Amino acid sequence: MDDYYKELMDFFAAWFPDADLEGLSDEQVVEEYIKTATPAMRYKVTAQCRALLEQPTLPLRLIAKNAWRLFETQEECRQWVEGIERKLSM
Repeated sequence: MDDYYKELMDFFAAWFPDADLEGLSDEQVVEEYIKTATPAMRYKVTAQCRALLEQPTLPLRLIAKNAWRLFETQEECRQWVEGIERKLSM
């Protein structure tokens, strides 16, 4: 599963771990990413995000490890990923 969502997990790992230290909200992180990502990469990350959300069970540990987030439940993780996908799709 790691390889299928490689660009998405790379996005999470590159952009989210330091966000709290920098005082950035998740929305602000995505806005900054959008400013710098190529259209092709943004498309790929968004498509992988949508594909991930189609899964009945999300890989909590994989997402948490890459984004440095703690999710107590599938629903909490799903809501977080849905918020990221919504912002990427704007």
